[in-house]
Amino acid sequence: MEPLTELFRSTIETFPSILLENRVKLADITSEKEVLGLSDDEILESEDVFPRRYELETLRYWRKMGLLPFFDQSKHAYISISQMMWLRFLSELKNLGASIAMLKEANYYFIERGYRDEVAKQNLIELKKNLIGELEKDPNNPTNIQTLKNVEHILNDRLLKYSIQIDFNYFNLNIIDHVINGTDVQFAVTSERILNKESNEVEKKQAFSVIRCHKDKKKTDTVLDSDKVDFYDFENKALKKPCIVFPAMFFIEDVFGDCSISEKAFNIIILTKTEKNLFAEIRNRNVKEVRLLPETDKTGKTPYSIIDEKGKLNTESIKKIKVLMGTKGYEKGIATLKNGTKLEFSPKAYAEENS
Repeated sequence: MEPLTELFRSTIETFPSILLENRVKLADITSEKEVLGLSDDEILESEDVFPRRYELETLRYWRKMGLLPFFDQSKHAYISISQMMWLRFLSELKNLGASIAMLKEANYYFIERGYRDEVAKQNLIELKKNLIGELEKDPNNPTNIQTLKNVEHILNDRLLKYSIQIDFNYFNLNIIDHVINGTDVQFAVTSERILNKESNEVEKKQAFSVIRCHKDKKKTDTVLDSDKVDFYDFENKALKKPCIVFPAMFFIEDVFGDCSISEKAFNIIILTKTEKNLFAEIRNRNVKEVRLLPETDKTGKTPYSIIDEKGKLNTESIKKIKVLMGTKGYEKGIATLKNGTKLEFSPKAYAEENS
């Protein structure tokens, strides 16, 4: 099976600020009661870092049960974007009636195994070796120079290395693979019959797995594919038995795809300088439409209408462009302002215009 070195390289090159800088305070994502049922208009006007909040006592209990290994014990704990996706997964399992034992099983399968296997450390060391070799042949390659600096920064910073080792687990690596390589990823829960070795009796138990599909077979021959599922018909893309599935895209849209335009919003703070400039203009009701230009189609797709003639913001368009910006799913952006002038923006963190 193929290692994940190139996936790590793409992640560090594409999302350096998310990996190396941005953390959200625990206090910014929690409240005494869970907050979920906000309307788009309420989120649009919110100045909160994270409008939809988790119940603080639930997170404290999960931390006590060992389900949140990335939280330190202080009240000023910080959480990364990747860890927020894990919180949503636990929350969705809880909403479906999962017991603490089942949540612990999920934590073991996705988080603890990744940490135990040192998947982050092994691939970062291999990536560093590859980058050094490439720079010996092309010493002035700016992307490789910066990527090597970031890799060494991670490996040499004790706290950051621990955080990355937790973040690069079998849950988030699958989500990253979906974003970067386009792999169709679904997290699955099934009921399995397992032999209890102590009682020698067959018991029913919920089991976790990942359904992974890609037209390029090499993309599904990695360490992420070591546990093959037998309850899914890959040719016809159909389940062979009852199963609960969570599409990877759900967690991406949950984190990036709200319609908050506040400069305090965590999913705007992570954007590049020019992307933030765009949202400053949106807050001023000064953007008519946004066009995102993909690398393979310089003409751009259908533009996203941002504001109508009455000055009302289009929340659906804002959600869509925030997902594409958060996942770096475009090459270049151009906004048309109300006076007809153009505002360009870029997703590339190290582009000159974002320095």
